[in-house]
Amino acid sequence: MKKFLILLKYGLSGSSAAHTDSRRKRGKVSAALMPIIASTAFGIPMILLFGRSFYLLKDVQIAGTDLATFLVSMWSTVVGVLFLGAFVPSFVTSFLRNEEVLMLLTLPVKKSAIVLYQMILTLMMQSITVVMYLFTIPTYAVATGKNFLLSIISALLAVLLVLCISLILSIFLGKWMNRSLARRISMIVYIIAIVLFLAASQLLPRYAFEEVNLGSIEKLTEVVSLFTGAWNVFSWPVMVLQGEYLYLVLLIMVSALLWVVSMQLANNLDLGTFSEKTSTTEAQKIRKNLFLKGFYMKDARILLRIDQAVFMFIYPIAFAFILGFSTKSFLMPVFLCLLISTFYVSILSATLLKQEFLAWPVPLNFPVTSLQLILPKIIVPTTLFSCAFLAVLLAFKIAFNLPFRIFWMIPVAFSLYSAAAMLGLKLMIKERNRVDLSNPSKVMSTA
Repeated sequence: MKKFLILLKYGLSGSSAAHTDSRRKRGKVSAALMPIIASTAFGIPMILLFGRSFYLLKDVQIAGTDLATFLVSMWSTVVGVLFLGAFVPSFVTSFLRNEEVLMLLTLPVKKSAIVLYQMILTLMMQSITVVMYLFTIPTYAVATGKNFLLSIISALLAVLLVLCISLILSIFLGKWMNRSLARRISMIVYIIAIVLFLAASQLLPRYAFEEVNLGSIEKLTEVVSLFTGAWNVFSWPVMVLQGEYLYLVLLIMVSALLWVVSMQLANNLDLGTFSEKTSTTEAQKIRKNLFLKGFYMKDARILLRIDQAVFMFIYPIAFAFILGFSTKSFLMPVFLCLLISTFYVSILSATLLKQEFLAWPVPLNFPVTSLQLILPKIIVPTTLFSCAFLAVLLAFKIAFNLPFRIFWMIPVAFSLYSAAAMLGLKLMIKERNRVDLSNPSKVMSTA
């Protein structure tokens, strides 16, 4: 434990190495506490948002459970799942191609101490979801008159339990998860957590300051047992506050058991292979698919960098939604969306080929065929707009209760988009010298 504390002390102060001597101490403190302070700023509003809501909803009974208990159980489950989704990829990323881990392996430090050290650093960077959980359980206890001290203890035990689960998952998932995938998943879940906080700040005041709509609440009866059942480990602290102290014993025993298992797995983990394996795998994958993947990614990034391309992608979707939900009809909006997006696919395919012509004849030096060079100009716009059209159909299917045969339009749309893309490429090749790329909306104007 002493070695771990020393490792943690110097690890947290490592980011302050560039500070001067007069500011070194202040730099260490700010570097170590800044993520926690920033996350706590999200936790304080949670008290105000949930406190009033819990107080008003504690007397509303749904399927034998008060609505405040259902709300805190549902929130705990969602935040717990988000924590797993954010912490596991981040923890895996902290070991992949990490020179610090390889250096620590040369020191007389146990592998479990290294894993625990990386877990603390990752927890600090992903502390927003933990704060959103820890602030909610005590707030529920105060609003409903439960034991405040017991709420803190049970919430901390639940966090320890989730950390142990995350550590075990990270050890197993790290064997196949590469660095780029882990970072993408972590960032997506982190954004979802922030969006969830913003959504709660907008929706919960309606329950706190407006009359509760019992008619709509009755529809939640079927899902109450889903979030308050014994299987849901995220709601165990809530059950402890309800007087079911068996779940407190379960929290202690399961947390202790998983902690022992996770530390044993950490001591047996080959951190050197764990840190270098993915780098080798990625290198082999890049060498194998370097040019093919590169061309597809290049064309996708070109579309994202062109303002008109983003507009062309969003406009058919927004137009279909506005027209469909305002007229309570789906047929005309769907066909207009298909018509407009088909025209835009031609323009964007021609735009991508024009970008290739700007670098001509450099692409001829690459070890690729003409088909491999042209195919991304067809597939990228076609795939993007096909996914967008699928989203439109799915939204209308849910909103208007349409039959599943409406999705047969997807192959039709894909065929139209492919034909439009090939037509755009053909016209671009014929008129390449007469087209001005400065305005992509006029790429086809000379055809």
